[in-house]
Amino acid sequence: MRAPAALALIAALLAGLMSWSAAAEQPLEAVRLQLKWRHQFQFAGYYAAIEKGYYREAGLDVRLLEATDQEAPAEVVLRGGAEYGIAPSDLVLLRSRGRPVVALAVIFQHSPYALVAAHRSGIEHLHDLVGKRVMIEHDVAELLAYLAHEGVGEDRLVMVPHTFEPKALIDGSVDAISVYTTDELFQLEQAGLEFRVFSPRAGGIDFYGDTLFTTEAEIHAHPRRVAALVAASLKGWAYALDHPAEIVDLILSRYSRRHSREHLLFEADQSERLIRHELVELGHMNPGPTPQISQPSFSALYIDDNPASIRLMTSLLAELPNVRVLTAPLGAMGVELAIAHRPDIIIVDIQLPDISGYDVLARLKAAPQTQGIPVLALSGDAMPHDVERGRAAGFVEYLTKPFRVADLLQTLERVLDGAARQGASAGGGAA
Repeated sequence: MRAPAALALIAALLAGLMSWSAAAEQPLEAVRLQLKWRHQFQFAGYYAAIEKGYYREAGLDVRLLEATDQEAPAEVVLRGGAEYGIAPSDLVLLRSRGRPVVALAVIFQHSPYALVAAHRSGIEHLHDLVGKRVMIEHDVAELLAYLAHEGVGEDRLVMVPHTFEPKALIDGSVDAISVYTTDELFQLEQAGLEFRVFSPRAGGIDFYGDTLFTTEAEIHAHPRRVAALVAASLKGWAYALDHPAEIVDLILSRYSRRHSREHLLFEADQSERLIRHELVELGHMNPGPTPQISQPSFSALYIDDNPASIRLMTSLLAELPNVRVLTAPLGAMGVELAIAHRPDIIIVDIQLPDISGYDVLARLKAAPQTQGIPVLALSGDAMPHDVERGRAAGFVEYLTKPFRVADLLQTLERVLDGAARQGASAGGGAA
């Protein structure tokens, strides 16, 4: 009786060994991941996924490519220089322009971009930047939106080409620079420079930060590979955030000694504050960039270039229970935010500095992601034919300035209730 049992056990072990050998001999799929910058803790999750074998377990051989200041990651991926990449908030802008990029997972729930001004330059407020020498990276949408929101256009600044180093601010060559708050602030503190940080979030402009992305072609041709890479990357990020010191040592030993251990630990601490993985699931992209433990009942997007109007509308909407408010000072930017965050209602001023409220409405109706969102017009154009034209164009309501607060709140309640009933009806029909 024992011999057959032993033979069966040996046969099972041999079968398992042969199966493992066959799996081990399967060639790994080689893919390239274009980083947004040079090796540092900003990409900790990808180092961890390589070191801990998560990519290999997923059947992938991932090669990380350092970035240069000559070409954006999205352009590298779009021209075929890499299959995947890490991009900032301008990914939404590229998508809205018809470029075939697809966001896969958001790592930084809040953008690390900010403007930093040297205290010695006498800059206490954002408006003090007017006429000052400023270095701002190209296409940093949240910073440009913040400046526009505060009425400080690029034409009012003395723009200096960015060197991607804080040295120019330290030695006084410029008065302010754009930075990643997770990175350059350490160097400024070490240099003993007194500075002030201006974050777009202070102006109600809250964009996503680093986002893992690919192309439509990659998704269509290799859907399994895409899913495997995302899962392994997020697993790597979970490990890196739980073991920051270990990953810092890995960076120093395998990737780069450009930054000190203290610098990388600072970056790890600051990154964790923006990733918020204890509160928000890693990779989370929807419904918005700042989800809380208790999700809002509804979200509203207000598009207006008047700072006073924005403050008024934000304060009014904040009085409503469980509401989340997004704002945009430009029409095109408002469309981008709407596509990215899909608010429950959009309120738009007709007179905007870039495109009109009617153009905004047309673009929202043309985009599949936003064509069903109710859009309310708010305008100083108060003649009867203005109101008729607005309603005929497709605005759910056309309110004129100055408006009565009660009228606005009643209109919002009516529109949102109607949208909720329509959604419930659609859901019931589908069932």
